[in-house]
Amino acid sequence: NPTPAPNTPEDQVAEPDWRLIATHAFQVEDYRVNTFEVTLAAAEEYAQGVELDIPVSARYFMGKPLSKAEVSWMVYAENDFPRPRGFDEFQFGNVTVDEETFSAEGTAALSSKGEAAVVFSLPEQTTHPGPRRVSLTASVTDANQQTLSGSKRFTVHSSDFYLGLREPDGVHRAGDKATFAIAAVTTEGKAH
Repeated sequence: NPTPAPNTPEDQVAEPDWRLIATHAFQVEDYRVNTFEVTLAAAEEYAQGVELDIPVSARYFMGKPLSKAEVSWMVYAENDFPRPRGFDEFQFGNVTVDEETFSAEGTAALSSKGEAAVVFSLPEQTTHPGPRRVSLTASVTDANQQTLSGSKRFTVHSSDFYLGLREPDGVHRAGDKATFAIAAVTTEGKAH
């Protein structure tokens, strides 16, 4: 085969410039307007050791309760030590240990009033007790097979206050005195 002469139009089109190509993927689905809503009535904070009983309700937008449906729920909790204002140089919690996490799931039946309760207890923290950030999601499917969810985030405290440590600045040699500062901060972020 004879070799094509350079700078012919065929040579220029054979390899497109990859920098000029863009791709984007998307999904098309039918859209249905929500006919009901799911509400979780959780407080912002709870104390450790208390069995959590979070009310869930499902109501059609016209006010009628959604009944004879099942609620499926999932909860996830992880340690979330405070970072209170005014204590920026203090480290709260243990940064050297993998923190404990917790997850659970379950179901509950909606009553004729469209109400149910998500009931669970967080296990005792064995390594480093501290506040936990809890995420709770509840999903309900109605008779028309429309599934909607509601979610809530809240904190479960392990104690009334938390300790923070401020390390000394600089490098210290063996035999030098090192001064550490400790702060006790309430769950509201104020000095204890």
